Amino acid sequence: QRPCKTRIMDDHFAAVLGTSKGASFIPSASFSGVRPGYYFSTGEFGTGYYPEETSTGGKRDRGDEYTGVPRSKRAALEAAGEDRSLDGTALLEAAEKAVAGGAEGVVDFDLDLTGLKILVLGFEKKINKNQRLRAKHFDEPEKFLESELELDEEIKKLYAVSASPELYGDMVKLGCVKSLLGLLTHDNTDVSLAVVGLLGELTDPETAEEAAESMTSLVDALVANQGLELLVQNLGRLDEARSSEEAEGVHATLGVLENLLDFRPSQIAKQLCVDTGVLKFLLKRLKARKFDPIKLYASEILSILLNQSDTGENDAESGSSSGSTGGNNNAKRLGDLQGEDGVDELLQACAYYRKRDPSCEEEEELIENLFNCLVASCTHCADNKGRFRHSQGFELMARCMKEKNHAGACALRVLDCALQQSPVNCEAFVAAGGLKVLFPAFMGKGVVRTAGGFCAPKKLPEGAAKGAKEAASRRLKMLKKRQKSSGYEQELKEAEAAAEGNAISAVATLCVQLQVGTAVQGEAGQGLKAKGDALPRLVSKFLEDDLIKVDRLVELCCEYDAKVLAHDLKAAQGVINQDLGELDSEDEEDMALLPGRSKVEAASQRRLAAGLFTLQLLSVVAATVSIQSPKARVRLSEKLLELSGKGQAKATTKWLRDLLLGYAASVHKGVEDQDRQARARMEALHEEGEVVSFGAGAGADAAELAKEKQRAELLARIAATFPVDEEAEGGGEEEEVEEEEGKAPEASEAAETAEEESKVGGVE
Repeated sequence: QRPCKTRIMDDHFAAVLGTSKGASFIPSASFSGVRPGYYFSTGEFGTGYYPEETSTGGKRDRGDEYTGVPRSKRAALEAAGEDRSLDGTALLEAAEKAVAGGAEGVVDFDLDLTGLKILVLGFEKKINKNQRLRAKHFDEPEKFLESELELDEEIKKLYAVSASPELYGDMVKLGCVKSLLGLLTHDNTDVSLAVVGLLGELTDPETAEEAAESMTSLVDALVANQGLELLVQNLGRLDEARSSEEAEGVHATLGVLENLLDFRPSQIAKQLCVDTGVLKFLLKRLKARKFDPIKLYASEILSILLNQSDTGENDAESGSSSGSTGGNNNAKRLGDLQGEDGVDELLQACAYYRKRDPSCEEEEELIENLFNCLVASCTHCADNKGRFRHSQGFELMARCMKEKNHAGACALRVLDCALQQSPVNCEAFVAAGGLKVLFPAFMGKGVVRTAGGFCAPKKLPEGAAKGAKEAASRRLKMLKKRQKSSGYEQELKEAEAAAEGNAISAVATLCVQLQVGTAVQGEAGQGLKAKGDALPRLVSKFLEDDLIKVDRLVELCCEYDAKVLAHDLKAAQGVINQDLGELDSEDEEDMALLPGRSKVEAASQRRLAAGLFTLQLLSVVAATVSIQSPKARVRLSEKLLELSGKGQAKATTKWLRDLLLGYAASVHKGVEDQDRQARARMEALHEEGEVVSFGAGAGADAAELAKEKQRAELLARIAATFPVDEEAEGGGEEEEVEEEEGKAPEASEAAETAEEESKVGGVE
């Protein structure tokens, strides 16, 4: 079954065959030319064209020679009995049955190079015939309709090539790909949709896996002949509301783009965003209110484009890194769409679900894709964080979390990303009242109406609309069905852990970013003070309700420490092989470029994922709160002392400070690794003959590196000014920080310098 069925409009059949729904006579005041199957006369219905009657010895015999073999769908209609009472759709079905019953439209030979040449030759002949007739009879559609039906049949025959991918290269050499792409601009959209369906078959991912070399030649030809531009241009003239066939054509076109992105992600993503208007089309489609499969598909394609790096095997750019910012310009292009703000349009699409629950699992996936696009746009482009702030993104995310619907958990993830490396955004978030919705998530109360990120329908009032009640009923049934699935409990735990981790990360980011630039070296007495009232407002949240949030902070520290200990115990017992851990292809590539790395680092990464990273973030929060509030400092020490009396030997303020110093050291080491890794890639490109630059900041984005270095230094300063209990300080002199948390030389020096400055300033 082909993806796009050829659609012949009823008016074409009425013009050519003289048929219409419920009538066969065509009124005409004067003779306007010969109409096949009709004769001009004045009769019982007046003056006009009357249908000829062949079955009962009619008024006129056309004298057509009939061989018994339909020459086309047009001839097949005549052979089918010429039932003129049928509409266009019924006539087309009759023609297709007649064609299927004969030899027409069927490839009856094993396809090889000779067979391919026969197909391509017939295809080119039909194109030329259709173009000639269209030029000659441009105002008489009935004269070239038959040629377009024949052209459609030839396109269908080319489906056989998808079963022989080894012929793709010969297909390109014969010029067939160029001719196919030319038909994407055909005046009849049915022809263009037939081509889209064929391209979908030719670029199928399974074919790409089986014959990568042949697929390469096909994709190269599509790109070289402006196939991407023509596909997106054809999208612009399709109206989904006009017919279901055109809606299917939009879906099929997105499928072709996805196939190409899957085969060659980097190059295709860049060319789509640079040379076509696909970003505008996708954003426009996502702003539609009604949910449908095309809207879901559009969200998936946009997410792929925004998460794809520009740097790749075919488009390595000078000095750009494939990290968080340097290697992805599609997010930047989204922010500036020829003067339009794509981030604002994306927020408008998300705003529709502020108070609306998804009606099905597919709509849940759509919501997650929309918010993932926001995450990618802010992660890969720092300027988009400013656009997010100016478009009142923080206010929208706070409202989504306040409503506690499915979008709430997604909004928390966006907030965590938008606050990173942006002191201005952190201040704007606090000013927008974001702390009121962030701390309930920090306290474990969740960000949705039911635990685990699975949103239950709202309790509707008695006078609620019928549609709202039906939607709530559908969602309740969906949740009950999900609860019966085997992986529900595990999925629930993962969702709860993700929400908790995002909340902790957001609070830790606020603690750091609200202090950026406030600890000025050499200014005695300044210590660590934030500009404005954002940081005091953050700290005051921990002092509410008898410091219950400080108690929660200590509980979280012990909880994640227990997770790390459990992981270490499994590793010691051999359950987790830290020396022979599996690495993905990117890790293996990085280790090849950086001889200093080993597989042991994979074990370190697993330990961070097991809970150590979150524990380090909690140490940042504990240090900031202790520095800013003596009352919170006392409560923190008391709770830690209480836990240490219950067997938690490591529960001391020194333990938290050591965690913080290890975190600062790892951030500093990460900056160095990122720079060294990018330079190693550049050296590899240089050896292959590529022209690269080794100027200042080459190998990584200089601005991002500077921010990371600043963050590492600030973390070291916070650790240095972290008040440590005297008993803990004295009793822990013989303890050493674990090897993976050891201080880098630069971080240690920064900590010592900060400690001396703080003593001068009277902080100690």
